Amino acid sequence: MTSSVAENAAAMVGIAYRLRIMGSLALSLCHLAAGRVDAVCSLKPARSVDIAAAQLLVRECGLAIDLFEEPSFDGAALDLGARSRVVAAGTPELCKRLAEALTN
Repeated sequence: MTSSVAENAAAMVGIAYRLRIMGSLALSLCHLAAGRVDAVCSLKPARSVDIAAAQLLVRECGLAIDLFEEPSFDGAALDLGARSRVVAAGTPELCKRLAEALTN
């Protein structure tokens, strides 16, 4: 995981003031919903079932969240097979910027 962080950290220059690595994606999304962080992105693909409840909290708070690789949230199956990376933030625009930074 350290190498993934090192490879992607430079892409966050100009987008993020500070990077934090928390470990649990579901817990990180809960921190976003609670206003403790400004955005969350995953470097490692996650299963939709592992973040289902947390993504609901994010959406209920009016924040943006998306699986930026195939499939999108709208098409994601709630099973143990499909995996995608996640971006979440206060706005869809910031989610898009994060996704673009992680895919370039």
